[in-house]
Amino acid sequence: QVVVQLIDAETDAHTWAETWTRPSGDIMSVLNEVSRQVSRQINQKISEPLAQVVEEQTLPDELLRRYLQGMHHASRRTVPSLEQAMVCFQDVLNGHAGHAPALAGMALCHVLLVHYGAEPADQGMPVAREFAERALQYDPDSADALGNLAAFHFFHSWDFGKAGELAERALSIKPSMGMGMMLAANVNLVLGRYEKSQSLLDKAISVDPLNVGLLMNSGDILILQRRYGEAIANLDQALEMAPQMRPARLRLALAQAMHGQAEQAETTLQQALESGSEDAAYYEYRAIIAQQSGNTDLALNSAEALQALADRDGGVLPWSLARAWAAAGELDRAVGFLEEAYETHSTSMPFLGLTPMLDSVRQRPEVVELIKRLGLPV
Repeated sequence: QVVVQLIDAETDAHTWAETWTRPSGDIMSVLNEVSRQVSRQINQKISEPLAQVVEEQTLPDELLRRYLQGMHHASRRTVPSLEQAMVCFQDVLNGHAGHAPALAGMALCHVLLVHYGAEPADQGMPVAREFAERALQYDPDSADALGNLAAFHFFHSWDFGKAGELAERALSIKPSMGMGMMLAANVNLVLGRYEKSQSLLDKAISVDPLNVGLLMNSGDILILQRRYGEAIANLDQALEMAPQMRPARLRLALAQAMHGQAEQAETTLQQALESGSEDAAYYEYRAIIAQQSGNTDLALNSAEALQALADRDGGVLPWSLARAWAAAGELDRAVGFLEEAYETHSTSMPFLGLTPMLDSVRQRPEVVELIKRLGLPV
């Protein structure tokens, strides 16, 4: 049973109330109905009533559980957990091929797998776009699908205007969509609209303070703004809820190093190593943290280890190599890998103009040219 009341904040008057009682297997359609009814009641006060929308399919209990499991795995933001999420979403789609939330979930997983280097951008991102567009065929007002399509344009086609437009549309449908606000914050950030970006970031955290993926992403944005103390606070909060979230721990070590907390950064990096291995992410972050603490020999050693791993096994992102070689002081090599990152459509390229770890090469003519080609402020 769900009971909803709308109260006028100025007069404390109850303006509308409704109760829904449904079988447990009908949870998703009830939540969607609640969202639509509430938004319709609000909308009637300020504009024309919202148009009626098609009711979504009701999932059987078993498939509903698989969808929710998929969302949980996706929120953990690791390659294995994303792969688990895709299995869950595919199970749902095998039973309901037109289930828009599961299609949007698949799109999100592919975007993140590309971002983490587990899928080539030229393969994974078009697949993400296809899943998002399929979701919109079944539900044109799927905020999650619109957000994932915005992510495609932001991270892959580098059409920041289109990405912003889609993110705003998603938020007009689902104003409390934390990841939608985070994406819109990214768009505004890379275009130099810092005040708007910060407003969106603050709102995203306020409406979804327990979303560990959101907290980790907010840490990234705060690092880009050189607000390292706030990044540390958000990443600490994420790790309190998900202590095994290694990507968040690596980012915490980075934020601590950039904030001048060398000893804490070393401890945090060691904890990340204990929960994983000496993989590409570890060597990349070790190079940057060593450089921040003034250990140039270790920074060079780490960059060389990362390069050896790339030469031996492949799969290391050129963006990661660029950051590591920049930390090691090998600026020509760093610039070369940035040019490769551009050619391979690295999902990190939109942040080229802001990333603190690339300050040493940002004024190089080749890098300035890349920033211009991306359509970003120089």
